[in-house]
Amino acid sequence: MTMNEGQINRQLSQVSEDQEVNRKQRWQLEELEEDCQRLSSQHQEYLADVLQFNEEEDIRQYFSLEEDEVTAAHKKNFFELEEQKDALYKESKQLLVAEEELLQARKDQLFENTKEKEKVDGT
Repeated sequence: MTMNEGQINRQLSQVSEDQEVNRKQRWQLEELEEDCQRLSSQHQEYLADVLQFNEEEDIRQYFSLEEDEVTAAHKKNFFELEEQKDALYKESKQLLVAEEELLQARKDQLFENTKEKEKVDGT
């Protein structure tokens, strides 16, 4: 069963909208990743300064533990960001495939319409 041209065009329009949403989400995710990277670096520098310039053992021990926790949290955040980026990339690829399939279906439909018109016209 073939789709009519209107259905194909509506689906192509939806795919285009989905692609735009995907692009915006990837862009926002890249900005978030840059912000996280910057904040992570600032926090690491702060903790390093606190540890370097503080001579009280209790405070140094506290901030050493804090540094370990923060490092683990940053790693987790970056892992989650990477997973989101991968999911958006996969979705982007799927949308491209869907677009190509719909374009091919539209091309096939136009070809069929041309063949039908030629039969009717007797040429």
